[in-house]
Amino acid sequence: MRRKLLFLGAFLAHAVQAVANDWGMGEANSKIAPSSIFQPISTPAHEISTIFVLAVTTAIFVIVTGLLTYSLIRFRSRRRDDGSEPPQTEYWPHLLLPRIAILVFVLHQHLVEPGRASA
Repeated sequence: MRRKLLFLGAFLAHAVQAVANDWGMGEANSKIAPSSIFQPISTPAHEISTIFVLAVTTAIFVIVTGLLTYSLIRFRSRRRDDGSEPPQTEYWPHLLLPRIAILVFVLHQHLVEPGRASA
């Protein structure tokens, strides 16, 4: 029980320090400008950002290419295919129009009036 309380106390002490955003630097910490992942300042940060972006785009490319290849192989036309299509579902405009209205409203709020959208 003591061990759990000691662990909890140490955890809470670190949590309070992290919330205070001090980390033992005192007033010097407030003079440091906040960093941004979209504008790396140092040379290593720029290289790491470039490598990270390259890795993410490569992963997306591999996944999309794999899915396209799988779809082409899995759903290719067969010799026994007579060219007819399966039954089509009905078109329900009364279900589609509210969705389009909501989409237009949200895009208008975020693109035309970005200051008012964040509340």
